[in-house]
Amino acid sequence: MIVHPKWVYLHIPKTAGKFTEQFLLSAFPDAKRYVRDHDSVSEVYGPYKQFFANIRNPWDWYASRYYHGRKIDGYWFKVFGVGNKDISFKEFVLNMLEPSRIRVSFGPVGDHPIPVGTKLGHQNNWRVQVPVLDYLTNLDIGMYTFWYIHTLFRKHEKIFAGSLNVFKNHDRLITAKKVCRCESLVEDMIRAMNLTKKQQGRLKKASPRNTVKRPETNSLYDSELVDLIKHKDRLIVEKYKYTYGK
Repeated sequence: MIVHPKWVYLHIPKTAGKFTEQFLLSAFPDAKRYVRDHDSVSEVYGPYKQFFANIRNPWDWYASRYYHGRKIDGYWFKVFGVGNKDISFKEFVLNMLEPSRIRVSFGPVGDHPIPVGTKLGHQNNWRVQVPVLDYLTNLDIGMYTFWYIHTLFRKHEKIFAGSLNVFKNHDRLITAKKVCRCESLVEDMIRAMNLTKKQQGRLKKASPRNTVKRPETNSLYDSELVDLIKHKDRLIVEKYKYTYGK
C-alpha cells in the first residue's frame, strides 16, 4: 500500500503491485509505503479522497499465484498446496476455489488447514486462516475475489459475514473507485492519476517487477477449471467483463 496526501494505492496480490509501488514512490516525493504490502482500505484513516488499485484477468491471476508461489515457496502456496511443493496447477487452483478439499484432508472446521510442522513466516496465524476458508465457502467465491473484497471494500467484514450483499451493491460498497487493468496498466494509470508528461515518461520506461517465467495461461486450463473460475470469481468477471483467454 502506498499513501499520498491526496490518494492511496491499494495493493491486491499478483496485480503488478510491486511495479506500481516502485513507480509511485519514485514519481511522487510525498508518497510513502505503508507498513505492509497487502492491506485493506479498512485500515486507512484520514482525509483521503481517492483510492485506486489494479486488477487482472482472473485466469491469469491464478496462474501467477501458482507459479510465483511455487518459486518462492510462499505462505499461500503452503496453505493451498497443503504443504506439497510439487502439487499440480489444477489441484492448487481447485483448493483455492473449493477449500472444502483442504478440510477433507486435514480435519473438520477449526482444525489447522495445512499440515502440522510446515514452516511458515511471521504473518502466519492459524486462527486467521480458518475464517478465510469459511468466507470462500459461505460466499461461494474464489481466493482472488476474497482479496478483491478484503482490499478494496471498507465494509468487507460485513460482506464476509453476509450482512451486506456485494453482488447486488458492488458500485455502492466499493471504496476504490479507480481501478486499473493490468492488461492496459500504463494507459489506465495515466488516466486514473492525471499524470504529468514527465511522470508519464517515467512510467513508460519503468521495468516490470516480481515476474516469473511460466507457460501461457491458455495452456494451463481445462474446461472444468475455466468454468469454475468464471463462477467463483463472477464478481470480477462480470463487473470488468473478463473472459478466458483475453
